[in-house]
Amino acid sequence: MMRIIGGAIGPVLTTVILTSITIPIAVDTVEKSYPSPVTFNILMGVGLVMAIVCAFLAIRMRRLATKMKPLTAKDLV
Repeated sequence: MMRIIGGAIGPVLTTVILTSITIPIAVDTVEKSYPSPVTFNILMGVGLVMAIVCAFLAIRMRRLATKMKPLTAKDLV
């Protein structure tokens, strides 16, 4: 589930970060905006934090799953 959500949110979050901090660069009187080098550091930092959070959640869910008892037919009634 985390992989599906990450695949849906990741590209949007990356685009927002890359377009938020841009610098104008002029080549032969043509000026365009490109992402700042600092933006890539921010992007990698956000990715690192998200990876750590996902690993923590996966470990936490595994521990909770091993502590739970299986569902029986009596529990459903």
